Amino acid sequence: MSVAPKGLSIQSLYRDYRDGSLVINRQYQRKLVWTVAEKQKLIESVLLNYPIPLILLAEKKVDGKGVIEVIDGMQRLNAIFSFIEHALLFLESALISTSLRVLAKPKKRDFLTSLVQALSDLQQLFVQIS
Repeated sequence: MSVAPKGLSIQSLYRDYRDGSLVINRQYQRKLVWTVAEKQKLIESVLLNYPIPLILLAEKKVDGKGVIEVIDGMQRLNAIFSFIEHALLFLESALISTSLRVLAKPKKRDFLTSLVQALSDLQQLFVQIS
């Protein structure tokens, strides 16, 4: 077995998720337990360019087809994919969340700039997927 780190874009992981190539092994993955608030915190961290833990994946064959199995990071991926699919609900709630209310004005401006960029990226992502 060889281990080689490689970066994958959110777009490519989301595409794999949508076409069924990203698989979850329920034998060792726990159920989805994050609350909406926890998902929002992760999305805020991403938008504010804070580091988040790595997501561990493994390439394998299932029924002769190459798939990517999620080893660690299912909750984080679910939060990110939920954001992509339901962005407006997340954004509305995130904008009134406690953590944003306490941000200083420059940080709020940075966050909103990141938010606009994220929405632009989402628009490009949907164009690529279509």
